Amino acid sequence: MRLDEPDGGDGIVIIRYASQGDPSTIPEPIISLQSAVYDDANDKCDVSFRVAWGGYNAQTGTGYEDADVAIVWGFREDNLSHTNAIESGAIGLGTGTFPLSEQTKTVYVCALATNDGGHGALSSEIIRIPFVNTNAPVATVSATPGITTAGFEADVTSLGGTGATTVEGVFQVCTDEYFEDGDYLTFPVTNGSLSATGVLKGGATGLSANTIYYVRASLTNDIPAVLETEPVEFRTSPLGLPSGQIQPSNDSPSFTVTTNSISATFYFTDLGEGAASGSAWLEVSTTNNFSTIVASSAVTNVVAAEIPATFDLSVEGLQPDTVYYVRYRVRNNGGRETSNDNQWEFTTLKPTRGVMFLIY
Repeated sequence: MRLDEPDGGDGIVIIRYASQGDPSTIPEPIISLQSAVYDDANDKCDVSFRVAWGGYNAQTGTGYEDADVAIVWGFREDNLSHTNAIESGAIGLGTGTFPLSEQTKTVYVCALATNDGGHGALSSEIIRIPFVNTNAPVATVSATPGITTAGFEADVTSLGGTGATTVEGVFQVCTDEYFEDGDYLTFPVTNGSLSATGVLKGGATGLSANTIYYVRASLTNDIPAVLETEPVEFRTSPLGLPSGQIQPSNDSPSFTVTTNSISATFYFTDLGEGAASGSAWLEVSTTNNFSTIVASSAVTNVVAAEIPATFDLSVEGLQPDTVYYVRYRVRNNGGRETSNDNQWEFTTLKPTRGVMFLIY
């Protein structure tokens, strides 16, 4: 299996192999990235790699004897936009260096091998090189999500370089794990600043239910030096389930049935935790699995301030002397839905026959 990658430039089509398998007929080289280490003092990154196979040459029926190696890197794992050639004619183990001056954010690195036939392949490994500022604080973040809220903690294990005596900061929340779109929410630390290692606490409100977010702490010491911690993923919980009943209770519901209708009083008891609004339906079907709804009555967009509340629901347009099944169904604005466990059976009334009076 191979995963398509963007064009590598110069007409080279890049292929990444998820499973190397038997290389004997594969025209692309096979390369693995062994290591990538940032050298802060010399503004460079040292890498090691292994070209296991130069690729199959269909014209000669043999393998290519060499492959050129380059490093492909970027600031997002899904957007490796920079390329640096590091070695030519490499088969087997090799090392190289590429410039990486004043690294200010996490870098992602993989290796590219290209043979004389113009076939290229990326390593399946992508190595992540986190940004490290020796003067900045050291901390990790954790999240405890609720439905529309989340609690955060930044465990500060170092105030930073020599002379650092205090650390303060904020928590930042975004739906983009790289925080590149700039559209993130900022929430304050609630327990002030630290003058020794410890935990900074905070929280977020106004989040969407059942949604993936990323949180990081932006911390500053008095040197000053800034740390933006590695983002941590969390998912808010779904909204709670709504509930209701046919009055006086689901165990003993009361319906009014005529030749062509059924009506009842529905008690909307709860929208579900965190929900802002909801709707309720009284539904009628000719089958007890409700595969087809023949008629229904609804109350929609009931807001939380109105709950609990009762509503009179009436389903019209039924046929006389016919067996039907009826149920209620409730759904909130988060799509959480419930209905009564049992569907109630009823028969509409027979039509009343008219009486003719003769007047003499």
